[in-house]
Amino acid sequence: MRVRVRVGDEPVLAPILLLGGAFQDMHSWRRHEELLVRHADVVTVDLPGWGAADHLPADVGVDFLAETAAHALDQVGVRRVNLVGCSYGSLIAHRFAQRYPERVVRLVLNGVATGLTPEEQRTLEGLVQRLPDCDGREFAEAVTELLSPALPGRPVRRGEVIRQVLTARLSGLTADARRKFASNTMRLCTDVLLEPHPAPAVPTVVVSGAQDTFTTPEHGHRLALVYPHAACLTIGEADHLLLLQRDVEFCELLVTHFRGGRTDVLPFCVPCPRGHEEDR
Repeated sequence: MRVRVRVGDEPVLAPILLLGGAFQDMHSWRRHEELLVRHADVVTVDLPGWGAADHLPADVGVDFLAETAAHALDQVGVRRVNLVGCSYGSLIAHRFAQRYPERVVRLVLNGVATGLTPEEQRTLEGLVQRLPDCDGREFAEAVTELLSPALPGRPVRRGEVIRQVLTARLSGLTADARRKFASNTMRLCTDVLLEPHPAPAVPTVVVSGAQDTFTTPEHGHRLALVYPHAACLTIGEADHLLLLQRDVEFCELLVTHFRGGRTDVLPFCVPCPRGHEEDR
């Protein structure tokens, strides 16, 4: 496990802990750090199975990752955080908030998957099975198409550029990174993705890209209904790669929520009709 703290310029908010997706490591948040560090210290981590940390077998579940995130904060002397979980990281952040609600000031979850359909499970398992035999480019294109498909009539901000960047990055994955991807993906297929109860009683925003076909906004709707103090939002012109496609807006949402403001009135946000009003 590795942990990194970017000290804020003039921090007025509790430290922000960022937990990212399957292909993000502690250095993947540089652009977001530049926007967030104006308001708070920013903590990023390589949990087991990510980045420079050790490989984590697929049979070790999300509970362990939540415990490790708590240990990472202990290492750098951070007690309470504003917590952000994106994609895979949303599962870990949700579990962290369940186990340690007293350590979470406010919570944002993006790209939530409340469960896998049989077809989604077959797709992920197929990616892992093909991994040893396919070349880097083929693998990268398959993952990019899964996360951010280029579909007609589907407006996504900077969609093609970000698809190209992601494909290029995934094409160059090392053998170690591929092994970690395989274990992390199989963990999704064998572990319970998200136990909704107990629902953390912390002020929460669950946000989805309006065009997300991988973890659709309906997943976010379902989870927001469980939380006692949750707002459910979508952001237009974005899919599962929301935090890259609309990074400035995503950070504005984070800061607004962490300041205790209303996220539902932000011009780029659309409240979900089935979500709760945000606790203020």
